[in-house]
Amino acid sequence: MSQRAGVWTRLVAGLHGEVAAAELEVYRRAGSTVIDLLDRVQLRRDQMGMAGRSPWDADRSLQFQIAFAWNAFVLQTLGDELIEADYAADGSTVGFLPRVTAEQAAAFYHQVEPWVSRANQAARNPDYESDVLLPAELPTWVEVEPCPRPHLAAMLAAVRSIRGRAEVAVGAYEDGGVPEERRRLFGMVRQRIADADTAAEYAIELAGNDRRQLTHEECERHVKAALEGYYLAGQMLAIPELVSPLRRSQMGAPPVWEPRRLPAPTSPEFDPWCLTDPVMRPTLRQDGQARTAIADLWHWDPQPRVTLDIQSAINGALARGDIVSTRMHYVRCPWAPIYLVNRPVEIGGRRLRQLQRFTYDITAEPGRFERQILVASFEPTDRIPEAVD
Repeated sequence: MSQRAGVWTRLVAGLHGEVAAAELEVYRRAGSTVIDLLDRVQLRRDQMGMAGRSPWDADRSLQFQIAFAWNAFVLQTLGDELIEADYAADGSTVGFLPRVTAEQAAAFYHQVEPWVSRANQAARNPDYESDVLLPAELPTWVEVEPCPRPHLAAMLAAVRSIRGRAEVAVGAYEDGGVPEERRRLFGMVRQRIADADTAAEYAIELAGNDRRQLTHEECERHVKAALEGYYLAGQMLAIPELVSPLRRSQMGAPPVWEPRRLPAPTSPEFDPWCLTDPVMRPTLRQDGQARTAIADLWHWDPQPRVTLDIQSAINGALARGDIVSTRMHYVRCPWAPIYLVNRPVEIGGRRLRQLQRFTYDITAEPGRFERQILVASFEPTDRIPEAVD
């Protein structure tokens, strides 16, 4: 009986164009790790209170833990609510999600573990310093018109949960009074939270009073503003100096550095493998099919200078520490590295945010040449790279 139900669910999901949510369910169940982290951070704060100290006295390591725990909580909540809202909206396809919902939930979930990991690192290193520029932004919203109603319902549910947690956090920092030297910064954080509260209240009011498409879009805009506001404010509450431009520059703003412009194909210094992961170059240079694929790429490129300048920008971001290599490469020609973003940066007209992964993806074939900064999750694969299989 359960097998028949499973077949029927898959059939209905296929008709609706939905995709399996099995991988996302794993991330959803792993949310207990975030709760454990929040409990641990809360215990540390409670211990400070019992010792007669306020959260304002937290050492640097604990400040980072609080900020990272907040980020993990917000992202986990958003992913969970997206899945739960879709399941509630259509019980006939539980276990499957619309593609846009799956992509958005994945964007949230894939950043949870990196924040939990950094919190654990900070807990074990009293001199910990963040390798990611703070405050971090939420992952990019997946664009879809119109926004599915379960999407909006999920974001509204997340707003309520996150807003409640923010209120508790603010109360913890107000208990016992705010040190004079922190009043200005705390006021600025509270101002940000008030702005997020206003956007949240407006979104909730719109969602409850009108179902017209125009109001739906306006509600979506305000709920996103509220979520982004709470996400930033939570980090600033944990590390109040983040609201100061001076402190932000001290926490890792990149130095000014102009990347070397890569030589063009007409130059004797041109390296046709300059887009390829350096670790893979020696192996691929020995493969005849790979050499042919690289030669074809440059043959079909109508604007190689544009292609090379984007790679130069990538090289510059890598040298500044805006991005780091993940030691993985993309599966097809030109087998570019996969990078992780440490600081917000714009490359090839694409704005990249903290902890996003991306690669330089190129399609080169007769009559068609496309280049893009591809942002994705990039799971490891046993698949043999194209052009060398």
